[in-house]
Amino acid sequence: MWMMIAASALSAATPTYLSCEWGEVDGSRVELAVDEANQRITIGRPGLEVVSLPALFTPNEVRATERIGGETQTWLVDRTALTLTISVSFSPNPQIGQCEVKPTPADRAF
Repeated sequence: MWMMIAASALSAATPTYLSCEWGEVDGSRVELAVDEANQRITIGRPGLEVVSLPALFTPNEVRATERIGGETQTWLVDRTALTLTISVSFSPNPQIGQCEVKPTPADRAF
């Protein structure tokens, strides 16, 4: 039992990397580093800057909100279904994508 607790604590101590895709036509993709130990999610969007946001972690989801101009964008990762829902305050239609867990990057020199 102790080993299960230790393994669980270890997995929560390192970020989980996700690659999420949505859109049947353009195949939009986003890369996420979900860091429960530090309560943050880092979002990498092709052609845009990488942003790290504070996140709320529950057993079923991870939620982060960012302000873009006068609008609010919410990132919601379903921890069971591995889906990503991106909602923008000015749009009634959220973008929903499917995610896959990626391997942890190898140790790097820098």
